Amino acid sequence: MQIVGMINCLEMLNKMTNLPHLSIISAPRGAGKSLFIKRMAAEKQLRVQYIDNKIDNIRELIQDSVALEKPTLFVISEGTTMSLGAKNALLKITEEPPKNCYIAMEITDINSVLETIISRGTIFEIDKYSYQDLKKYAIEVLAMSDNEDTSNICQIATTPGDVKLYMEVGYKDCYNFAEMVFNNIMKVTTGNAFKIKNRINFTGKGDGFPLDMFFNMMLFICRKHIDDPKALYIIDCTIKALNTIKVNGSNKEMAFDIWVLDCRLRRGEYYA
Repeated sequence: MQIVGMINCLEMLNKMTNLPHLSIISAPRGAGKSLFIKRMAAEKQLRVQYIDNKIDNIRELIQDSVALEKPTLFVISEGTTMSLGAKNALLKITEEPPKNCYIAMEITDINSVLETIISRGTIFEIDKYSYQDLKKYAIEVLAMSDNEDTSNICQIATTPGDVKLYMEVGYKDCYNFAEMVFNNIMKVTTGNAFKIKNRINFTGKGDGFPLDMFFNMMLFICRKHIDDPKALYIIDCTIKALNTIKVNGSNKEMAFDIWVLDCRLRRGEYYA
């Protein structure tokens, strides 16, 4: 398996004689948490078993771990969205973990994890990816061309998963759409401005541009037009919206509607 980046996490793993019974892998979406866990299991020769994050699944984990014959790594891929009941059940097994039971929990927000769970685990925080890391991934892993579009994608993206997403969803379409929004969001009526959402994917299912992808593209477009007086204002609105949707459980569609209104709030200053 080819891994790009993750230098600090790999160094941590290599220095460990024994894997901790609870590993907390922290990184944004698309940063390679699952890939790192596969490397972890391969290097420490562990059998891998994936489980869901519901309370019943954690209770089954507890039952299955009592009489394990082979060292097993139980992987919880959605640790950020676990219920309080599921977290408390996980806490129970981390107090006195069985001999051959190892747990790896993927999270995107460390604040979503109980402090008591953190105190019983080891955190692997995947390093931020550099532009060079992302370009290497784009060209060597995704076989993308070494051209301006690839360069732009690697400037906008923050993780390898983002690079892949821009390629799959359509970087050029998203770029052209964001450019159109930038040029017109303060000119059109409020009703037409809200029609922008018809091209946005708020749920992660179906067609459209994922909301964070669209917002990051807007930032890129604004920076290309930094001499335009409205660019800095839209950047402020967009950063505010991005911070809002990063909060676990946030209403993405509402955040988008507020972003539209915020962008239009000062339209009279730019278009009399």
